[in-house]
Amino acid sequence: MSAALCCGVMNAWAQPTTSAPTPPEYATNRVVSIYSDAYDNPVGWNFADWGSGTAYAEETIAGTQDHVAKFTTTDLGYFGWELQRDVNALTMTHLHVDVWSDAAFEFRLAPICRTQPTGEQPQTVQVKAGEWTQIELTVQSYTDLGLDMSGVYQLKFDQIGARTFYVDNVYFYNNSTATDTEAPSKPEVSVASASYFHVVLSCTATDNSGSVTYNVTADGGITATGGGVSGTAAQVTVSGLQAGTEYTFTVTASDLDGNNSEATAVTATTLTAPAPAEAPTHDAANVFSIYSDAYTAGTGFIIGGWSQTTVVTEVTLAENDKVYLLENYNYLGWEMNGNQSIGDLSEMEYLHVDVYPVTETAFKITPVGGGESLQDCTPLVAGQWNAFDIPMTAFTGVDPKNIIQIKFDGGTGGALFLDNVYFWKEGNTLLMQPEALKADITTADGQLRVQVAEVAHIRVYNLMGACVAEAQSAELYTALPAGTYVVTVNGQACKVVL
Repeated sequence: MSAALCCGVMNAWAQPTTSAPTPPEYATNRVVSIYSDAYDNPVGWNFADWGSGTAYAEETIAGTQDHVAKFTTTDLGYFGWELQRDVNALTMTHLHVDVWSDAAFEFRLAPICRTQPTGEQPQTVQVKAGEWTQIELTVQSYTDLGLDMSGVYQLKFDQIGARTFYVDNVYFYNNSTATDTEAPSKPEVSVASASYFHVVLSCTATDNSGSVTYNVTADGGITATGGGVSGTAAQVTVSGLQAGTEYTFTVTASDLDGNNSEATAVTATTLTAPAPAEAPTHDAANVFSIYSDAYTAGTGFIIGGWSQTTVVTEVTLAENDKVYLLENYNYLGWEMNGNQSIGDLSEMEYLHVDVYPVTETAFKITPVGGGESLQDCTPLVAGQWNAFDIPMTAFTGVDPKNIIQIKFDGGTGGALFLDNVYFWKEGNTLLMQPEALKADITTADGQLRVQVAEVAHIRVYNLMGACVAEAQSAELYTALPAGTYVVTVNGQACKVVL
């Protein structure tokens, strides 16, 4: 017996002592394995709690080498499997899942597809107590509800409640005994879009089976596949390309029985990537880095599964210069240190981020810890790197001793590059009073005036971190909108209200 403490109550559960029934032997082309020791070359999946608090662990049945997936859910009762490649389930007839629980329950299982005209369409399934329940769902039951099962990229489990249960042998299969010898038609192929490091092809072919798989090859051994409905255009993304390079893509269509069409070739050129952002020059002793090639990272992070539309790709712009390309950007979260505090950052004065907008027009950022306070990064100038140093004082409600995440938000579905995310200080641990800066700072009639005894580097920042005035002089005099500003003199800082 095992036990877990949940909400202050000790719950115990039994474990399966025998393996689930051995899956049948299918021809390689008639099974797509997601998770099973019975089949070779599974698609594989990444566990995503999606903020539900679900815990996952892989275990083996006692005395065997049979792996099973163990899940412990909370009252929220949901989680997801993010498949490591898309599955063209239209070529299959069934989805199989084995589930074991010490108590009977029911849950909903939903394939999440690249195109879902009707939204999620889960099926409710029943699990028996104390034995392996073999769940068989027909692909047709999902397509009848309007799902395009040619591009399954996630499996969603929900309405489970708080419990522990085990899953094994998750696979799609085709139980048809018919033999097909007719090849699909030669595909019609066009370039739907070209980005920096990938190209999207629009492919259309017909086949008597009702579905096709598109197989793409390109220079340098690059390959991609994608599924589609017979006679309906499907998009296939070819990744791993070099920026600013012309490629020839050769596309064939195949069916379940391995019949291949004639090939179609198209060419496309990827976009030329920008030069890297200016390298940071702060003393490493004054920096707590999250993501930057200039500094050793102070913590690790993962990209949170927050149901964002943002597509994240890490790319290299130059030697030893990696950045993130965000496409279809709406929001994004970096979960740091296992969602535990990354340390006491009370002495840090700024959060820095470099943003290169391609088509995106809006960008917000906040640390998350005890609260959050999204700050607009403006102005966001297209076609160049925009550097933002946002004073930590702007993030009201955020506990600098308890920061666990970085949240990016405000996107409109465009694309941008992201680099050099770090906290830093100028060497002083607190904002100083004007007299400590040995500066005479006055405000009147919308004017800010800074005077010092000798020539110094004077800068004025707004609370979004943008430098709004700067001078290498003994005096700075500027008109500004009403608000709160940070004035620095040779790196020493104080806050001024105008």
